[in-house]
This record gives sequence, structure tokens and C-alpha cells, in this order.
Amino acid sequence: MVKVTIPTTHLPERKYVVNTILESYLGIQYYFDERGNNQDQYNIALDNGNILTIQDHFFSKFRQENEYLTSLNIPERIFLINDGRFASTKLPIIYGENYIEIQDNESKTIECGIDIFASVYFMLSRWEEYSNKVRDDHDRFPASASLAYKHGFLGCPIVDEYADLLWNMMKYLGYKGERKKTSYQMLLTHDVDEPFEFIGKSSFLILKNILGDVLKRKDLRSARRKLLSLGLNNENKLRYDNYFTFDYIMDQSEKRDLRSAFYFLPSGSPEQNSRINIDNKLMIDLLRTISQRGHEIGIHGHYDTYDNEEAFIQDVEKLKQLLEADKIDSKVLGGRQHYLRWKMPKTYYNYQNAGLHYDSTLSYADVAGFRCGTCKEFPPFDFINRKQFDIVERPLIAMECSVIDERYMNLGYSEKALQYFKKLKDECRKHNGNFVLLWHNSRLRDEKEKRFYEQVLDC
Repeated sequence: MVKVTIPTTHLPERKYVVNTILESYLGIQYYFDERGNNQDQYNIALDNGNILTIQDHFFSKFRQENEYLTSLNIPERIFLINDGRFASTKLPIIYGENYIEIQDNESKTIECGIDIFASVYFMLSRWEEYSNKVRDDHDRFPASASLAYKHGFLGCPIVDEYADLLWNMMKYLGYKGERKKTSYQMLLTHDVDEPFEFIGKSSFLILKNILGDVLKRKDLRSARRKLLSLGLNNENKLRYDNYFTFDYIMDQSEKRDLRSAFYFLPSGSPEQNSRINIDNKLMIDLLRTISQRGHEIGIHGHYDTYDNEEAFIQDVEKLKQLLEADKIDSKVLGGRQHYLRWKMPKTYYNYQNAGLHYDSTLSYADVAGFRCGTCKEFPPFDFINRKQFDIVERPLIAMECSVIDERYMNLGYSEKALQYFKKLKDECRKHNGNFVLLWHNSRLRDEKEKRFYEQVLDC
């Protein structure tokens, strides 16, 4: 079994990141030498006597436990690895020095100047978002403020690349164990902000929207459809409802042997002009259909719940109780925050204390990519209280709005947009990870949008 010796400072942080990479990512069996060491390095000793030394260029600089939590400790410059023996030469170095030295005497030793563990910790813990106070209009940490975006590696799952680097050095030193096996998956998720286009909205709002179709959007077909819906009962309105695309979504998923996850707002969200409570008859029928077809029902924490644990737990309980009361066979295992609003580390406690298994919020709204530097599930870490959470993060890789919409990347329904989705998918394929895609039910309104969605699924 591999023996790992680490410096005796910042033990919770060091043990968390070592365990995450060695065990969770690579499946390497190891034990800690609890005596530790007084050197600024991590030592990984193999059974054959060979040793991998990884230099510590981060935690050793700080005497106090949380002293590092300041934007001054976010690097201003990034170097690329110039040694192609164990990693791509395009791999950025967040912390450390750009060298890997091999000594081949009686036993082999590799000294790695790249602080792999601090670099992985930086990406997974997201302490960057706590220390950097930049926020957008929705109180979100934007991609544009992140180290990954500024230095051009947001489109790279850098944590997975670091895991490859560590594995390749271990294999060179003669490690004989098998690497943990994972397989590529495309995980389809759908935030149900508005399940219906007309239902729950006043005639005034519908008429206002019709005027917009005629005068602004020049969409007479849409205007006619909305006029026809006026005066109909709710069930008949569904015939003209372009947001009610759930059967289409499930058909497309099942055609590809996939399972969709639908995240619901149990009571709507405070910023919405119209809200549909989850106990509406049409909503109950929808939930039952989703469950019967074998797809997932999850929580979509409303606009304010990212910073309000009580409100979040109330919504989760409301959804759970409704499913139980109406004998809908579905467990609420996880979900995603509305508008991708998130506060580190507080929002994780909302999910953990609500008894959920996972969150899938962490992608940037303004630019799609690898916010956490990985396409694999991982255990998040509370850098304030210095302990690992009891849930997992299933990082979102791409939201359709991020790539398509003018206010974000502005690629539209174009070949360039399709290639961007494919590039992210290819990175997930390369690392046998999860391509988690968010596509709203309300963004499949016509044949153009549906055709593009299917192209993204198949690229």
C-alpha cells in the first residue's frame, strides 16, 4: 500500500485534497504516515521503495489556518508545463514551479515542482469565489472574474489533467495498481422555471406578450397561437403551449437511452410575474408522468434560497411531501439553484441540511465551461469550518443560455455554438467524465430550437 507523508500544518485541507485525488479520482489505496514531515513537500512512497515528492508552494506560506483566504493569494501569472513526459505541455500551473526531475539511483525518485495538491484544492474548494468579491447583477461570481477565464483554461478540466499527471508519474515509478474506472456519460438536466407559457398568467400579460410578438418580434404565428389559447380551460391550453415540451424532452432522452432530470420550483420564485405551485393538478399529472417514464424529479432552489437555508428546506420538504401524498414514486436526491445563484460555502449547507445527495449548480452563467476544473463528481469542502461536506457536487458543464444568448457568449444557434458544445463534450469524453447539460423546457419552442438541441445531443 502507498504511504503518504504530508507537512503537519493545514492538515484538514491537505488530507481532503490528497484523499480526493488519490482515492476518489484514481482509486489508489494509501495510508497517511501520521508523524508527518517538517519539509515543504508531500512524499508518496511506493511499495517498491520508489518515491514521488511533490513540492508545497502554497500552504507552507501561511501560519494561521485561514490566512490564505484573500484575493492577494490568487496568482496573477500562470505558466504552462514545459515537460511533456507526464502531462500535456498546455497544462497550466496554478501553484508551484515548472519542473519535474527524475533521479534514477538505487531507487527511483521523481521531484515535482508543481504543487498539484494546492492547485486542485484551489479549483475544487472554490475559495477563489469567497476571496474575490466581484459579483454580477444577480450576486453571482462571474466567469469573467475567475482565474480560469482570465488565463484561458476555463474550457479545460484542469483537475482531471492534474490527476492524469499524478497517475503517470506513479506509473513511471512502478505503481502496479489499477486506476479507478469511470465512463463518459451525458447527463441531461432541465430547470423548469416556467412549466407553462400561458397557464398561471393573466390575460393582461398574455395580451401584452401578443403585442410584443406583433410589433417587436414580427412573429404573427406565435401571436395567433396565443390568441387561440385565450378563453380555453387549462388542459386545452396545453395544445398551444410551447413551454410544455416535457414529452418531447423525454422522447429524445429515451431515444438515446438517457434519463433526464427535471428540477422544479415548488412555489415559483419571488421575481416571477406568475407562479405555479407544485400542487396544481396539471403539475401533479406532469410529475407523475415524469416518474412513470423513469426520469428524475429534483429541486430548483428559488431565487432567494441560495442564501436562505430555511426557505430552501421548506421548498424541498414541500416537493417531497407532495410526491409522497400523491404516491408518485420518485426520490428527491438533488437539484440546482435558480439563476445559478451560489454562495460559498453557505449554499452547500442548504443542500446538506435538507438531506440531499448532490448539487449540480456550479457552472458560470456568462461562459460555459469547467468552473470547478473537473467533469467528475467530487466531495466539496468547507474552507471556513475546514471539513468535507456530506454531499457531492455534480458540476454543470454547459447551460444553453450561456452559449446561445446575446447577454452571455452570444453564439446563437450557429455552427460555432455547436462546436463549442462539442469541444466541452470531447473534454468530458477524454477524461471519462460527465457532460452535464442544462436545457430549459422553455427553450424548445419551435423546430429550430428543437433541431439545434438534438444536434447538441448527438455531436
